[in-house]
Amino acid sequence: MKVPTTVHTAANLNLRTGPSTSNKVVTTIPKGKSVSFLAWGYSKDNKLSFDWAFVEYNGFKGYVSTSYLQLPSYR
Repeated sequence: MKVPTTVHTAANLNLRTGPSTSNKVVTTIPKGKSVSFLAWGYSKDNKLSFDWAFVEYNGFKGYVSTSYLQLPSYR
């Protein structure tokens, strides 16, 4: 699935060091902010996961849950 290089947050969103809620929060991205979409995340068994995205925001890089990103619908 192709995603635009810039997407917006749909809620306040924790930017984490890894693709899991157990990973450390680096910063919180406010609702409505633009982030640079860099890649899809990976699951614990190292498989591609559309539940997480690797993004950059305000000089920080990390993982966010895609549930809180405004991603395009491809239906």
